Order: sequence, then C-alpha cells, then structure tokens
Amino acid sequence: MFLGMITTVVICVLDFGGLSNIFSRASEGGRMEFFNFDPSPYVRYTFWSVQVLGFYTVIGRLGVSQMGYMRLSSVPSLAKAKRLCSYYFVGQCVLWLTFLFSGLVAYVAYSDCDPLTSGRIAEPDQILPYLVVNKISHVPGMAGLFAAAVYSGMLR
Repeated sequence: MFLGMITTVVICVLDFGGLSNIFSRASEGGRMEFFNFDPSPYVRYTFWSVQVLGFYTVIGRLGVSQMGYMRLSSVPSLAKAKRLCSYYFVGQCVLWLTFLFSGLVAYVAYSDCDPLTSGRIAEPDQILPYLVVNKISHVPGMAGLFAAAVYSGMLR
C-alpha cells in the first residue's frame, strides 16, 4: 500500500515540476490551510476537528476494538505494547501524510480542468485512479502497482 501510493506521488511530483511547484500551485488555489483555529463546528476542517477526530480514531482502533486489544495483549510486556502503539502512531502519520499529499498532487494535476464536471469520471473517489491512468501511464507497470496498492489496502 505504501509503495503504490508513494511511487504515484513521487512520479507526479517529478512530472509536475517538483515540490515547490506543487506547494505554490496548491497555495494559490487555497488548499494549504494548516492551522485554522476556528472553533465553529460548521467549518469542515479545522485544527480542532482534526485533533478530535484523530483522538477518537486512535482510541477506537487501539483502545476499544477487539482486534487492537488482541494485538496489544499478545505481546509479552507492557513496555513492548507501548512501543507498538508508538510504531502504530508513526505509521499512521506517514500513511495519512502520503494520502494528503496525493490529494495535493491530484489537485495540481486537474486544477485547470476538473474530470468530474467534464464527465470523464463519475465519482469523486475515481480521481486518483484516473490520475494514474491519465497522467502517469508512460511509466510501465504503474497501473498494476497502483491497483495492487488499492487492493492491499482493502485487505486490511
């Protein structure tokens, strides 16, 4: 899953002119708002809503789910269980940053022509597979690697 997403992002970054170009075009489009401290519950993404959602997601996955409990109770000591929680947190951060960056890459790729409104895709969640097929099909095997990454993510 990591390999497919990271490869997609790296190839797109190289094709679109580097990280500085990605960040500058995303900033111009208003997509780089990190620290919005608005306490209103009607704003879609704020610092507070992301923190609360992240807290409850981690607690739900590690603290109260049967699968999380079984994983943590199967290790021989509390110290190892704490270390596993730390590894899980770091892995989740890397995974989510990769996903968020893939969204920035997709925004930059289609900032001037939206494939959803033009009818080339039917659903918003088809944007990344369309990006792989449309923009980076010149890389042999990339569509297969991306498909394998998507399927491995579903097997979790």
